[in-house]
Amino acid sequence: MDLSAFVPNLDAARNAVVTYVVQKRAWPASADDVGLDAASLRKPAYSIAIGERGVVTLTTSGGAQTTVEPYIEEGDLKWACSGDAATIAVLAACRDSP
Repeated sequence: MDLSAFVPNLDAARNAVVTYVVQKRAWPASADDVGLDAASLRKPAYSIAIGERGVVTLTTSGGAQTTVEPYIEEGDLKWACSGDAATIAVLAACRDSP
């Protein structure tokens, strides 16, 4: 699978979480909270979900899962990534993650 295919949708989900946190000063619990249609984040090759505390989860059709979790450090919103190493390698948000 071309891993770069899902990056724009994953970035859209992350950006929506950032916007929500900045505007509401709270964590979103779903794609609906951030104004994204959950169905638009599901494709034949992968799906993206936004869960409690703004956690963004990518699941590929092969079952590999990557989680991108927001956290606040010294007033800045940062992202911690875990899961599939090949997916993490192509995500800009994960390159500096702990």
